[in-house]
Amino acid sequence: MATARMKARDQQLKSLIDKGFEKRGMLRKQMKDSNLPLDQKMKISAQLQKRKRDESPSRHSLRCSRCGRVHGVYRQFELCRICIREVVSLGYMPGIKMDSW
Repeated sequence: MATARMKARDQQLKSLIDKGFEKRGMLRKQMKDSNLPLDQKMKISAQLQKRKRDESPSRHSLRCSRCGRVHGVYRQFELCRICIREVVSLGYMPGIKMDSW
């Protein structure tokens, strides 16, 4: 189970990603524009590199919303495999058959 500090750090990272999402996306879109000259692309690249590293969405890891586990998380449910098994065995997810381990 993840510690409270790990969960809090992940929340901070998510808020930082949300805050810089538009600006980062705009810079990336300008970088892919083939009509811009090379010197402008270099300036845009420098601006993108100056931005915070943790602003990148690839730094964010999907966590289980129930226990905070990082590995084995299903995006559809936002739960890890262990929590899904517990929830299904309690009957809170209708339509899903439980497999015995």
